[in-house]
Amino acid sequence: SWSSAASVWGSAGTGGWIKIDVGSTVNITDTDIAPIPSSFEGWGVSSLNGAKLQGSLDDSAWTDIVTLSGHADNVRKSYTGLSGSYRYFRIYMAGGYLGIGDWQLNYTAGATGNRRRRTLLRTR
Repeated sequence: SWSSAASVWGSAGTGGWIKIDVGSTVNITDTDIAPIPSSFEGWGVSSLNGAKLQGSLDDSAWTDIVTLSGHADNVRKSYTGLSGSYRYFRIYMAGGYLGIGDWQLNYTAGATGNRRRRTLLRTR
């Protein structure tokens, strides 16, 4: 639910990000992301559109994977056809506040390329 600040992730200022360490290098395939809805303290899509999904092997040098755009209020959007091998992933908003409702990362890992789905942030 969107009942409290504990049920969402939002930055306290500009230049905010949320980061995950998946524990080993994986190959990203797609991701699903939803903004905090505008009905929750006025957040809405402007707190997600324009952010970048980035990957890193060392938690220091970051590579842009995709720029988030076209989000609708309170709707999860899928980004497919992604590629790259990373251990760390983050969603970064350089010029505004960042607000994320849900985030799911899908990737392949291991010698057999097993597909895995990891829910990083679930608020509903």
